Amino acid sequence: MYIGWNPQPKQYAAVWLDVYGGLASESIGVANAENDHLPFIFKDGQARVTVTNDFIYDAKTGSREWRIDNVEKGVATPFARVKLARN
Repeated sequence: MYIGWNPQPKQYAAVWLDVYGGLASESIGVANAENDHLPFIFKDGQARVTVTNDFIYDAKTGSREWRIDNVEKGVATPFARVKLARN
């Protein structure tokens, strides 16, 4: 996953480069920064949300939580929950 900043719309962009597809509209997500939270949204070709990918920073511990949810018919189902911390 690559994350970049787009200054014109003032949004972050993320691109998944994995076995589920190469560079396609479904592989590109966008997020507006919300304090310590980057809530990426990925949509399919019909503009339906299919995956959410959130990075949440915890200032108290200096760690991040990474939440990935699959979204089908508007209902989110947890796919992954990962805690990222320095050793």
